[in-house]
Amino acid sequence: MTFRYLGAVATAAILAMAATPVIADDDDWTGLYQGLDAFDGSVDYLSIVPSSNGKFDIRVVPSVISLCESQVGWIVAEGRLVDDKTLARENVKVHCSGAEPKSVPDGVYRRDEQTGILAIETPDDKRTNYYHKISND
Repeated sequence: MTFRYLGAVATAAILAMAATPVIADDDDWTGLYQGLDAFDGSVDYLSIVPSSNGKFDIRVVPSVISLCESQVGWIVAEGRLVDDKTLARENVKVHCSGAEPKSVPDGVYRRDEQTGILAIETPDDKRTNYYHKISND
């Protein structure tokens, strides 16, 4: 009788955990990603790391950046977890070589449930860039 009771309690606990929605933690987003920009052909590296304020530090370093006259630069932003599939990219600044940083519109990274690929719509021409995770570090 005791084993049946313990089995029923264990089964109920497992079912309750399976039914509880889970929001992705920092480790699910943290890492280094690589993407190819279809507009300018650049290879982009995207870094997402947790920051001390509970948000994320986001850096994008492309081989060519069409937002810069010199085509040399990088993007710095802050990330805020919206849900397990969405990371808001906020306070976005483009740092162009030889120029002052300039603000660009915020965006949203969306993660595909099946593949883990991140997608973001670009602010300038509304195309979508995709990023594949290449490292968890």
